[in-house]
Amino acid sequence: MHEVTRVLTAHYDSCLATHGPTPEGMDWGSDATRLADRFGTICRAIGLDDGTAPVDILDVGCGCGLLLDHLRERHPDRATYTGVDASPAMIDAARERHPDATWLRADILDDPLPDADWVVANGLLTERRGIDERQMTDFAQAAVRRMYECCRAGIAFNVLSDHVNFRDPNLFYWGPAATLAFTVDELSRHVTIHHDLTTYDYFVCVRRHAWTVAHG
Repeated sequence: MHEVTRVLTAHYDSCLATHGPTPEGMDWGSDATRLADRFGTICRAIGLDDGTAPVDILDVGCGCGLLLDHLRERHPDRATYTGVDASPAMIDAARERHPDATWLRADILDDPLPDADWVVANGLLTERRGIDERQMTDFAQAAVRRMYECCRAGIAFNVLSDHVNFRDPNLFYWGPAATLAFTVDELSRHVTIHHDLTTYDYFVCVRRHAWTVAHG
């Protein structure tokens, strides 16, 4: 297991052990509406709100599978879902909650991953937990590259904005200017920044092909 993955997995396993398979157990706090807003942004970014054709989604760092709850409630029959997490405890919790879904235990950098139309990550790149900031940036860039290698249509992931008036030393801040420069230079010029959440994280959507508007 990659060193950064090991540190982050230990943190999230502790949250799960304390709070169970809940938003708090995924370290998103007790306000479930904030997590729903993040899931809604993912769906908006990948086009599920626009009535696109059904897609298959690979959720990297899926935790106990709360995104699947959102998809089944808001977009039933619109997405085929596979969840991936490096934590055996998270995968066990996800399988218990949704035994009919596909769950894989894998490290995003060290293990093979299946392809999907969209590869998404919520919370994979928001914690630092004592990891050196340069090392965390290297990990984030490597993880995003890996996500893009596995996608057919695009990727969507969130990070914390550097446009803040306070920084928690346990969290990872990767500013929109830096993520835009990285993704455009290394992945695709078709990038959208969703910096309009009420929280201080934002989503980056990178498409293989240009987004088009349907006319008529």
